[in-house]
Amino acid sequence: MVTILVVEDSSVDRMLIGGLLAKEGVTNDGDWEIEFACDGQEALTRLNAANRSGIDLIVTDLQMPNLDGLGLVKEIRRTQPQLPVILITSQGSEEIAIEALRAGATSYSPKSMLRTDLVRTIRQILVMASYMKYESDAQAHPALRPHAPPLRLPLRDKPPLHLQGERFRQKHGKCP
Repeated sequence: MVTILVVEDSSVDRMLIGGLLAKEGVTNDGDWEIEFACDGQEALTRLNAANRSGIDLIVTDLQMPNLDGLGLVKEIRRTQPQLPVILITSQGSEEIAIEALRAGATSYSPKSMLRTDLVRTIRQILVMASYMKYESDAQAHPALRPHAPPLRLPLRDKPPLHLQGERFRQKHGKCP
């Protein structure tokens, strides 16, 4: 089961996002549990109460009272750097997207694109997060990784590409 925390101060947007995620989670992936917080402070409280392991992904609005989305992203990066965070806003611009990614957000989506982008983005991030967790577990416990012989590439019998052109010119002359 995947637990997604939606952090949004607007009750209308919380219902919209929760409905999108509940519908897609049930129809396609089996179990997505959706939890809600009204601002960044409440989200941090929920994260601490979940012992830092109960939440798999956060979707947060940018503009909220008490602690805004960028502040929440920065605090999560400081305390739980592997927890994916998607920042959403109705004030979408390239500058905001860049600022969100620099602050540590995993992804960014304008609210006008939520119906088409949010679920696809969440799926991609969850796949990436599960792969990173597998890699981290395998490094911590090498016995978990299946033993495979090292990859050996065949020796090249041709010179590198930048030298192949030179040999062609020497052999056939320059093209007119």
